[in-house]
Amino acid sequence: MYRCPVCGYDRLRKPAKEFAICPSCGTEFGYSDSGPDPISEIHEHLRANWIKNGAKWQSSVVSSPPYWNPWEQMLKAHLALSLPDIERAKMTEILNIVNSDFGFREPNKSFVFRAPNGNFVGELTIA
Repeated sequence: MYRCPVCGYDRLRKPAKEFAICPSCGTEFGYSDSGPDPISEIHEHLRANWIKNGAKWQSSVVSSPPYWNPWEQMLKAHLALSLPDIERAKMTEILNIVNSDFGFREPNKSFVFRAPNGNFVGELTIA
């Protein structure tokens, strides 16, 4: 599997080139990201537009993974600087508490998880 350099989706079946399309952000590589600017700047611009438009799942053919969250996806791909400030703060706090990679846990903390459309997904309490 390959990772999308625009949104961080990590289940691309082909490398991000040769007209592969990311189902998460809708980028068509070799088309959407062509131009005279450096590729990293083009990807930043495409990412900013995707976020500005709500960071919604783009594919009508490929379903989003269960409990898909665009903000978490970008954090895991180290694209956190692209997140809107409020989402970056919320997701960073959750990952800092829950993810053992950060080496600590804060007890008695509850989080409510919602899908991008606002539907309730679940609640997690760190005991």
